[in-house]
Amino acid sequence: MLGRAAVTLLLIAFLGFARGDGAEALTVDNFDTRTAEGVWLIKFYAPWCGHCKSLAPTFDKLPSDPAIQGKDIHIGKVDCTVHKTVCMRFDVKSYPTIKAIAHKLSFDYAGQRDSKHLIDFVTGGYTKIGGEEILAQPEFDRRQAEMEKEMAEAEKNSLVVSLTTASFDEHVHDKSEPWLLKFYAPWCGHCKRLAPVWDKLSASFKESGSSTKVGKIDCTKYRRVCSRFGVSGYPSLFFVKDGQVYKYEGPRTIDGFNEFISSGYTKAENIGAIPDESIAGALVDGLLEWATEHTLWAVLAGILALAIIVAILVALLDYCMGEEEYHVPKDRLREAEALLKKHQEDEQEEKEKLVDGVNKAN
Repeated sequence: MLGRAAVTLLLIAFLGFARGDGAEALTVDNFDTRTAEGVWLIKFYAPWCGHCKSLAPTFDKLPSDPAIQGKDIHIGKVDCTVHKTVCMRFDVKSYPTIKAIAHKLSFDYAGQRDSKHLIDFVTGGYTKIGGEEILAQPEFDRRQAEMEKEMAEAEKNSLVVSLTTASFDEHVHDKSEPWLLKFYAPWCGHCKRLAPVWDKLSASFKESGSSTKVGKIDCTKYRRVCSRFGVSGYPSLFFVKDGQVYKYEGPRTIDGFNEFISSGYTKAENIGAIPDESIAGALVDGLLEWATEHTLWAVLAGILALAIIVAILVALLDYCMGEEEYHVPKDRLREAEALLKKHQEDEQEEKEKLVDGVNKAN
């Protein structure tokens, strides 16, 4: 009887330890199975991330929080450096990213990263915000393959013009055809999703006989153009007609874009004329563009510039210290010369006395 009681106690202790021993590590293989039931609070992280390390002690204590004991609520974590496809499914762009998963929907957490707020969110707070449908891994893989195929086909037929700092003003000006412009960054997820639509749009304009051109500017390479348009997020979309710039904030669909360039732009925000480039902007952004395109030369130039600055500072310091250390007033210099001369005369007189003394002794 005592033995069975001891075993029971050990089992209870083991289960309690297992539940309180940190968030459950979820993988590609078990993610869908484990999250199919109940409510989950999941941290998507990278081991090298400083914010993730700071959050870890708090997050790993959540499974033992009294507020979720006896409830079908679970705490999990996914290492995005190992299980990349899981993190891609949930569009994880930064670490840590925290989401609640319930009823085949995911809910983004944007609150404070402390126990109270995290527990409040997973115990019902998530129901106050909209959720997104979760695609199972096979369905996600299928859609990704379709998207890649679609992007390749659209890119093949694309008439999108890649504009640069040097070519922008040559193509886009107050006398040119209307332009629909996309300012983007290659790493931006939303930009990638827009790419096939942008390619299709350019082809459709040609088929319909529209004079509107479709262009794109990579802001990681051509900062000067992006700075002129005040681009602060990606993608940023603008329509240029008769030298006037209109910001596009509508649906990112072919129908949406077609409606905008036909008449919708007249109701949109008119930013004004195509912005000119400032002298300061040309210098700063031009230097950054050059450094991006010529990384090795930029590094060497930086080292050379630093060496020159250090040499100038050392020379200035030496000059200042030299003036302070060796500059002696003329009157003090004359006094020192007189003392030295008197000392030499005294020495000579002592020598002469010594010689006379020796001679007299002889």
